[in-house]
Amino acid sequence: MRATLLLCLAGLLALAGCNDDSSTSNTSFERGPLLENMASNFILPAYRQMEQETEALQVLAEVFTQNPDATALSDLQAGWRSAKLSWERAAYFNFGPIEFLGLETSVDNWPANRFGIESSINTEETIDQTYLQTLASNRKGLPAMEYLLFDGTPEEVIARFTSSPKRGAYLLATSVA
Repeated sequence: MRATLLLCLAGLLALAGCNDDSSTSNTSFERGPLLENMASNFILPAYRQMEQETEALQVLAEVFTQNPDATALSDLQAGWRSAKLSWERAAYFNFGPIEFLGLETSVDNWPANRFGIESSINTEETIDQTYLQTLASNRKGLPAMEYLLFDGTPEEVIARFTSSPKRGAYLLATSVA
């Protein structure tokens, strides 16, 4: 919300610098400093924050897969929520060169394909980042993690991870994909 407000304010300031009246002085508005300010103070910090949150999420996923218990699951779910919020803040700036990286579809392509995820977990293939790169974007990233971590009661989620080591491998692979 705050980022949207700031972006709108920057747009209004840019528009305020426009003038159709040819009788006024011939000064021009330099967009360069404005764009540098936006990049340095809003865009890059948002993506850095997202990077930090996803690195923390990876660590929490490793802890949970090594010892799937209620505390580790709760911590991992909280880490997922933080990463999701940081992605939402960064996604406001998904335009220009960033748009061409395809982050939106690789990080947050909703809805998750639940049946595809389960099919992938039950495969004979080794589940790792290389395998996940062959899958559709709606089988990985934040939506896939959400499905794996929040589908059912905590006891049901823990039981699924305890009974299926491949589920843990999938979680780890998608948390860094």
